[in-house]
Amino acid sequence: MKSIRRERRKSVGNAEVKRQDYDASQMKTFTKWVNTQLKRKKYEPIGDILADWKDGIKLAQLSVALYGVKMRKLKKKAKLKLKPQYMDNLSVAMTMLEKDAKVKTNFLKGEHLYDGDKKMILGMVWAIILDHAIKGISVEDDAGTATAKEGLLLWVQKQTKGYRDVDPPGVRNFHTNWKDGMALSALIHKFDPSLIDYDSLDKANAKENTANAIKIAEEKLGIPAYLDVEDLVDVPRPDEKIVMTYIAEFFHKFGSLGEKQAAVRRVKQFIAFQRQIWEQQNDYKARAETLMKWADGKISEYTKCDLGDTKEEVETGRSKLKEYLKSVKPGKAVEKMDIESLYGEIQANLRINNRSPYCPPGSCAPNSLDSKWHELQQAEAKYGACIREKSLEFIKKIEYKATPEQLQEFEESFNHFDDNSDGTLNRDEFKAALSALGIAFKDDQDFEKVFKKVGEGAETISKDLYMKYMKAISEDKGTAEQVETSFMALADGKSYITAEQLEGLPEEDKQFLQDNMEAGEEKGAFNYKQLVQKSFVDEAE
Repeated sequence: MKSIRRERRKSVGNAEVKRQDYDASQMKTFTKWVNTQLKRKKYEPIGDILADWKDGIKLAQLSVALYGVKMRKLKKKAKLKLKPQYMDNLSVAMTMLEKDAKVKTNFLKGEHLYDGDKKMILGMVWAIILDHAIKGISVEDDAGTATAKEGLLLWVQKQTKGYRDVDPPGVRNFHTNWKDGMALSALIHKFDPSLIDYDSLDKANAKENTANAIKIAEEKLGIPAYLDVEDLVDVPRPDEKIVMTYIAEFFHKFGSLGEKQAAVRRVKQFIAFQRQIWEQQNDYKARAETLMKWADGKISEYTKCDLGDTKEEVETGRSKLKEYLKSVKPGKAVEKMDIESLYGEIQANLRINNRSPYCPPGSCAPNSLDSKWHELQQAEAKYGACIREKSLEFIKKIEYKATPEQLQEFEESFNHFDDNSDGTLNRDEFKAALSALGIAFKDDQDFEKVFKKVGEGAETISKDLYMKYMKAISEDKGTAEQVETSFMALADGKSYITAEQLEGLPEEDKQFLQDNMEAGEEKGAFNYKQLVQKSFVDEAE
């Protein structure tokens, strides 16, 4: 138990020693800081940071020096004899600090200043330093704005980024990271590389590095030496408040540089945006003009409809149009879409960045592109129609002519059945001649109808009329009547036809007819007349 109590007393004693060391460091640094501020207004410095606030005069002067508040009426030091007189002055001075300058002093009272309360006085000075030199620090970063201690640390990290023996790992605090003088040296080098040969520094030379940095900062940059080398190097953990007080001077000294850096960044951003947007606008204009020029050329070509006079030339025109529609036009359509997307991207970028909308030349505006594209489609349609019309000029009706052998057979059949050789055939002779050629009639009425038609109402049929009739029924005229007659022949003279009666046709032709003919009234029969009528136009038209 005794050993435990000894360890506790030892621990408490060590903490008290450390606290005293910190207090001593703070008193020294805070004294230098306060005197620097008083000196700027040509006020006399303080000598004892604990005792010199007693009359309230230095506190009032510091408020004026730091915040520019109006000096209130105070009793002169020579007239201060009794405690109430001191307290009156302290009340006025604290009003200037707390109400006029709006500094929070954390429950500070005049009694604390009158009695020289070390804890409360050091707390007051730190509150003033924090408010004036540190609290207002703000540094922009990607996530927003950091303030106070975080802002000062972030600023240090940005200034020392990439410096050997500093970053990595980077400055993470305001105590142990400042013990070797490298971070201080990096800050100075960042501001003016000519002041410190950073590459020659060795972090093992902590005292030398720190002393050199403090000296250069004071002599070359005008930054007061608020702390000494031993405040950083000779203690396990430097006091955070004195380090922050000192580093805040660097921030304010480099403030103008920071503003310039921010200005450079913003100008660079402006240039980058303007360069990009102008490049996009120029790209849009060039591509739109190229597409419009191409469309004008195709419109001119297709509007002329110059297809030539031969079937081969027309077919060449058809092939070129097909290749254009298959291989060229789709690519141009994609290019049009890309140009329109680029226009939309330009306008969105301008709107988001508070810029005026882009107004391309009239011939390149999106509505002009649409109009030109519609005009091109009309020209293509006209050209296609020209090709179709021109092609019709070269289409001939397919006809099957009787061969010389058939004509000879027809003539021989006529001569054979012209029994009296009078150059005509009567009814019996005509019927016999047709039967010999394989032409039959379903009944006498049907035969009589044909006889009168061929003979043109006469009782006999001449050789010329006979030959004309035979050629008519033998040649393929491609008429509805002939096709229907042919179906009737296959159907044995009936108005409908069965699958069995189609046996002479190839299988796929039989299937085609069965798939496309309507069913007839008889079971298994098909209406061939309906199919023929559906296929042929009215020959009377």
